[in-house]
Amino acid sequence: MPASIEIYVRDLTVESAEAWLTEQFGSVSQVRTEPALTYEVEHDGETVRVFVAENIEGGAYTSLWFNGPALPWDTSRACARAAFDRLGHEVICDPEGYEQDPWSMMRISENGEERVDERDIEF
Repeated sequence: MPASIEIYVRDLTVESAEAWLTEQFGSVSQVRTEPALTYEVEHDGETVRVFVAENIEGGAYTSLWFNGPALPWDTSRACARAAFDRLGHEVICDPEGYEQDPWSMMRISENGEERVDERDIEF
């Protein structure tokens, strides 16, 4: 079953995103620039596509969307933790079990982890 995870990293440049992807996956190949900056990486011998979009909704967050047969993380929260631990920038993602509260997001920052209402986030 294909896996898909999206996280939003505050104040992340494309260069920093590329460096983190290289640390996580080794080789990183840029394959497209439009409609989104697209990279291909390998995990467990399979190709994973990573879409990177800066300034989501004109704001301070960069979206990293991973799409492939398998990913190194089981959940978006685990991916967000890994990104925060290495990059040191606030990360927002969908929490597990968000079906009960569609506006709920998980924020990981220097203040720890907290659920936040997506409508209150200034992207």
